[in-house]
Parts: sequence; structure tokens; C-alpha cells
Amino acid sequence: MEKPNILWIGLEQFSFPLNETADEKYNILASEFNSNVLSCSTGKKFKHVYANETNFYLMPLLGKLVYLFPVYILMLFFATPYIIFKKKIDVLVAADPFIPGIIAAFWKRILFWKKLGLIVEAFGNWVETPAAPLPRMLRWPVRAIIKISSYFSITAADALRAESGVTLKKLRHYTKRDIPTDHFPLMHMELFDKMDVEIKKRNTYDMLFIGRVVKLKGVQFIIDILSQIKDKHPEVRLLIGGDGEYLGELKKQAEELNVNDKVIFLGSLGRNQVKEQLANCDLFILPSMSEGLPRVLIESMAMGKFMIASDVGAIKEIIENGKNGFLVNPYNLQQIKEKIVYCLDNKKKIKELGIRENKEMLKNFGDKFTIKGWGRLYVNLINRVYQIKTS
Repeated sequence: MEKPNILWIGLEQFSFPLNETADEKYNILASEFNSNVLSCSTGKKFKHVYANETNFYLMPLLGKLVYLFPVYILMLFFATPYIIFKKKIDVLVAADPFIPGIIAAFWKRILFWKKLGLIVEAFGNWVETPAAPLPRMLRWPVRAIIKISSYFSITAADALRAESGVTLKKLRHYTKRDIPTDHFPLMHMELFDKMDVEIKKRNTYDMLFIGRVVKLKGVQFIIDILSQIKDKHPEVRLLIGGDGEYLGELKKQAEELNVNDKVIFLGSLGRNQVKEQLANCDLFILPSMSEGLPRVLIESMAMGKFMIASDVGAIKEIIENGKNGFLVNPYNLQQIKEKIVYCLDNKKKIKELGIRENKEMLKNFGDKFTIKGWGRLYVNLINRVYQIKTS
């Protein structure tokens, strides 16, 4: 039996060799499908790369994406039908209901005789995330545009996939059709439930953030709070793992607030380095303004760490307030400060809660957050769409 031909459309930037997670992901997909990816390059030229038995068609990085967004849209738009015909695509997968979703839905409708299957995915709050960092007066028109666009893409979908139940519910809101739906994140929880890293001796209390360093993640709030509590709690530090366009602003802020000796920038971290930092931190913190189901929180959970995170997206599926962590309003600095100070004043209790409560909660997840579980669920969803469209 021939493998189905699949085309993933997204805006993710790819460089090679692929990182560990992407490497495993595309190996799994290539074992079941003829895989093709249309996305963006980190370089300034069009690229066709064959890696992990997958064709990667990558648009060039011409400048800051925010300024050249229309150019990217046009490149993706016209490249899509080329790949559909060249690779005899059976199923399209749009990595977001907005831009990738619009493009995929448009060509599915235009090329109706090909009977293309379409899966629309969503990660986090795809409506709120682009609008959150904008001035208040611009937020509602951006939300309106995304909602209208999402209706166009989601109503054309033959299946929906989200990383969390919260996001899937929002996807379902746009369609009344009875189509396959599922929610599951790409996770490696099985790699984080073993304590096989060195625990370093230190006399500091380390708060850890890991993620893309952008304004939306709210790390600037923690640096501000750190400057307020450093005299009473000289042992506290903030470790920031990750890269991003907001890194320079955070370094400047730490220097201006005279806490640059207490803010440690770790840079980009590999999977083993993430595990090492989680094993050695005292508290994990994620004060984002918008999120979906952050993978790093599940990893932190598997490592038995107490967490403070914003009550946004599907974070409440991971953190039960007061048990394995605290949920806070990302814009409420006083509330975030109070929870950090509470953890500092109750270090032993917080450590015990993190270990005990996370262990209990993890029992309910089974293999849902493992790479094996992800592969099983994803392959099943794509095959269901392929069978429906070819029957």
C-alpha cells in the first residue's frame, strides 16, 4: 500500500541538522507518510533540503518577519499549489488557523477536484497571542481579522488538532461539522522522569525561566520584582534560558535596576541542558501574557518542581493552584511578587509540594506526553482524514 503524501504548511524557521525534537518528529512521520514541509529558512535564499526522508521547501529570511509579512504570505501562497501538484499531495496540514490555514483552505477549495484532505492545527491562543503585545487600540481589530480568517480556514477543515483541550474547544467553536478532532502536544516526558543529572551544591535560591525570549513571555516582570526583593532575599537569582529578540532589552533592564549580578542569561539550551537546569532550580516561573500548553511546564512537572505561571491558555491543565504551583495574573506584578516571596519564605514546604503533588498528577497522563504517544495519535488522525477523502 502506498504511503499518503502529506504537506505541512507553517511559519516555523528551520535550520539543519534538525534539533533533537524535530529529528525524532520527522523520523516518525516519514515512517508512515511521504512527508513534505513548506515553511521558512533561517537563511536568505530559497532552499530545498531533503532530510529525515522529508522534503523541506523553505522560504528565505529577507528581514524581520513583522515588516515583510505580506512577502512571506505571497511566497507561501504560490509555493503551495506547486508542491501539491509536484508531490501529488493527498492531505494538507496547516500549522495555524491564520496564515497557514488561509492558504491551505484557499487551495483546498480552488483545487476541489483533487479532494485534498485538510487538518488545521492550533497551538496556544492563536487569536490573542499576536494581539497581546500591541497597543490596546490595535488589539481588537487584529483579533477581528484573525477570527474572520480562522472561520474561513476551520470551516474547510476535515479534522482539527490542538495541543490542549482548551485550544481544541476554541477551534471547535468555528465549525458545527462532525469531523475528527484530538488534542495532544509533542512531548518527551519519558526523558524527564529520571533523575540522572548532577545536582550542584550552591547557597543561592534559583528561579528558572526557559522559553523563547520575547516580550510576551513577561520575563521583564520578574526582573522588576527581583530588584524589589533582593535586599531582603539576597540569595535569590533569576536564570533565563533561551534566545530571542527581547534578550537585549532584558540585559539592559537588569543593568539599569542593578540586578545584573542576579540575572543569569544561559543562552539557547539543548534538551539535556534543559533537564540539568530544571533539576538544579528551586522554582520554575513562566509569567507569560499568552500561552497554549507550554512543554517546559510539563518537563518541570516531571522533574518535581513547584511552579509559578500565568493563568492563561491551558496552563491550568498542568498546574493546580496551591498544590504543585501557583496560578497568577500575568499583568498583576503585586500578585506575582507575593507568590515569589511566599516560596522564598517557605522553601522546604514548596520543595516537598513540588515533588509529591507532581508525582501524583503525572499518574493520570499515561503515555500522552511521550513521543511514542504523540506519534500514535498523530498518525491515527492523518490516516483517518486520508481514508475519508479516498473512500
